[in-house]
Amino acid sequence: MENKTVEPEKKRRVSYIILFTLGVSITIYLIDSRILYPVQSLFYLVAGWILFLQRVIPQVTMSVSGLVTAVVVVAIMAVLTQLLGHVLWRRLQQQNSMSTSNQWKWR
Repeated sequence: MENKTVEPEKKRRVSYIILFTLGVSITIYLIDSRILYPVQSLFYLVAGWILFLQRVIPQVTMSVSGLVTAVVVVAIMAVLTQLLGHVLWRRLQQQNSMSTSNQWKWR
């Protein structure tokens, strides 16, 4: 007697349905916008952004206080993300009783 799992088949079926729906949606978008080829749409996207940035970047002014604030916020977010990852990793280790060493080993 062979044990077959039903879960992977359901997951596979759901993923196929999602991919099919996404493909149909993208195709409808491309046909509706008169862009029939994905390469052409990618070209239009890149060319549009390049033209937009060429027009807008010379008009942009940056304040020093805004730049310093952005750098400080990004640094704080990086530290908090690192700390959160550390806490989550420790909890997963305790929950799963995983025994992993904290030090890297040279091979």
